[in-house]
Amino acid sequence: MNGLPIPGPDELLFVPLGGSGEIGMNLNLYGYAGRWIMIDCGVSFRDERMPEADVVMPDIRALEGMEDRIKAIVLTHAHEDHHGAVHHLWPRLRCPVLATPFAATLLREKLSDAGLRGVVPVDQVAPGDSRQLGDFRVEYVPITHSIPESHAIALTTPAGVVLHTGDWKFDPRPGLGPTTDEARLRQLGDAGVLAITGDSTNALIAGESGSEGDIADELVPLVEGQEGLVAVATFASNVARLRTVAEVARRCRRRMALVGRSLWRLTDAARTAGYLDGVPAFVKEDAIRSIPRRELLVACTGSQGEPRAALSRIIERRHRALHFAPGDRVIFSSRVIPGNEIAVKRIWNGLTELGCDVITSDQAPIHVSGHPARDELARMYHCIRPRIALPVHGEPLHIRAHANLARSLQVPEVFEPRNGQVIRLAPGTAAEAGRVDVGRLVLDGADVVPRESDHLQARRRMAHHGAVTVTMVVEDDEVLVEPRITLHGLDPAGSGARVDIAETVLSVWDGLPAGQSEDDGQARAVLEKAVRRTCRRSLFKQPDVVVELIRLKD
Repeated sequence: MNGLPIPGPDELLFVPLGGSGEIGMNLNLYGYAGRWIMIDCGVSFRDERMPEADVVMPDIRALEGMEDRIKAIVLTHAHEDHHGAVHHLWPRLRCPVLATPFAATLLREKLSDAGLRGVVPVDQVAPGDSRQLGDFRVEYVPITHSIPESHAIALTTPAGVVLHTGDWKFDPRPGLGPTTDEARLRQLGDAGVLAITGDSTNALIAGESGSEGDIADELVPLVEGQEGLVAVATFASNVARLRTVAEVARRCRRRMALVGRSLWRLTDAARTAGYLDGVPAFVKEDAIRSIPRRELLVACTGSQGEPRAALSRIIERRHRALHFAPGDRVIFSSRVIPGNEIAVKRIWNGLTELGCDVITSDQAPIHVSGHPARDELARMYHCIRPRIALPVHGEPLHIRAHANLARSLQVPEVFEPRNGQVIRLAPGTAAEAGRVDVGRLVLDGADVVPRESDHLQARRRMAHHGAVTVTMVVEDDEVLVEPRITLHGLDPAGSGARVDIAETVLSVWDGLPAGQSEDDGQARAVLEKAVRRTCRRSLFKQPDVVVELIRLKD
């Protein structure tokens, strides 16, 4: 199976295209009676495995020709890995987008940047509200997470109810917004839930994830009494944590500054929505130098080692407004997202070299996750009591741990979904019903292209193996001058490599039949293959090779 199937009249299907077998890039499809609902449409970001791309998103080629069957994109919350691909992929989907006010505000900013504001129909849904979309009823069930207005989605169809949890936790003191609506979850469970599609991020962690309400008390002793500047690195989208840091600044009699564009973007949206009411205005970057350092508490971006975020630029002495000095303290009120370990340690080491005192969540309880640990997962299952468990939002290890927990709780049917898997939830016993093509799309400049595109593969080869350009000037099939050999990103090992390559192309050219030597395309293909073979022998590399033929005419 290559494309998305058309669900039958009584058939309920689930197809993840992103976020199952990985963290980030969430995109999930539910199909019933010929129509589909998409829940979330997110991105991931560049890592060492994909140096050619800043932004990575699910490949939606399986939807080609099915666009008119997609009823809507339903966003659970405003994190990038759940909504950051909408403005990139919407032109291929062209359907309504449902979002609560905070997510809608951030989405409209992205649509404006993409020239799509007013073009994309954004249906703003009040928290806790619902919509009827054909055979699908979409109910937003409030849950606690690390960003305002996070919701689980109760998806009701004639075949049954699916609870898609999104990112969530149980937190009695979330610091911002309501607690998870456990009463509504129990009501859904009592009425009968066919399946739960759930967050697996912390399925390996025992106990509970901890409360945001405890963080301020842990941070205050780390800030009080410090003679130098104190900075807190956290996730820009964690508005509750920013409010907590503002409370710490008040208690320690410091002024709070923000450094990083994403922090300003998120806090502006949060103020508009009323989530920072009572919090004094933050110090702007260009005013930082005018305030004594011992009177500042700075929230900054870059906790994950992002190369263009504030912390990276500071340790490279490229930030225009802020520098760190010996005796300053940098507190990482965040966790390291799997895959970012090397980049984060680069930041920690860079700060240490500058003389800063670095405090991480390994040293002090200064971060709580927005995702459920094992006891919270069990509590959710006791509320919902589903027939089918579909652990998603995790790497294979997380999904397996979540699946095993569900089995231990006597859930009758448990799947371990992977991107591209088609799972029939109803009628009858849940079963795999096929697979669809999945891959990766990447943002290459302003274009969204498949990761396996020829030019991206060439860029990867060049990054690892360099490139060779051979320029030949030919007249009447005779080579007029010595071929010019240019090596890009390769150690020429003296002149030996260039000599070997030149001798190769001259020898191969002389041996070409008349028909091939007169056809530029055929001649280049033969010459490039010969040069690659010579490079393997001379340079022990497999570079990208380009042969340029310049023909002189009378």
